[in-house]
Amino acid sequence: MAVEDKGELQVGDSLPARSRAITQKLMIDFTETVGFRNPIHYGGDFAARSAYGGPIASGPLLLCLLDDVMISQFGDDWFASGALSVAFVGPVRPEDRVTVNATVSSAEYDSDAQRYEFEITCTTQAGAAVMAGTASVSVPFGNRLDMDGGELASA
Repeated sequence: MAVEDKGELQVGDSLPARSRAITQKLMIDFTETVGFRNPIHYGGDFAARSAYGGPIASGPLLLCLLDDVMISQFGDDWFASGALSVAFVGPVRPEDRVTVNATVSSAEYDSDAQRYEFEITCTTQAGAAVMAGTASVSVPFGNRLDMDGGELASA
């Protein structure tokens, strides 16, 4: 179930998903911005001759979508304590629409924070998995989750 109200997350809750159309222009702009020069992310002969038969998006582009999900929900707590472990399990091609989902798999208290663990999935419009893994974050007591995806508020 998607989270809609303010309060603690429960196992099985999902954060608001992020979807994005991946265009060839976005792929090129992203790789130019971050300094990747791998020709698999561009069109042309190299990409056409590859095992993928054409250009594919770089993995960090998908990580940006995941980061957006987590930052929108946890703000500075994601920067301070966020961790992830993901695998890129399928290619993303120009004109794919990808959706990143994060579902709570564990919610536990420790001495000074609520710690959440998430199952992460990223799929194309056809339902093909392209990224999978886990993420975790700690929310110190005194911070309240804004379940609308905004900033954390002091309790």
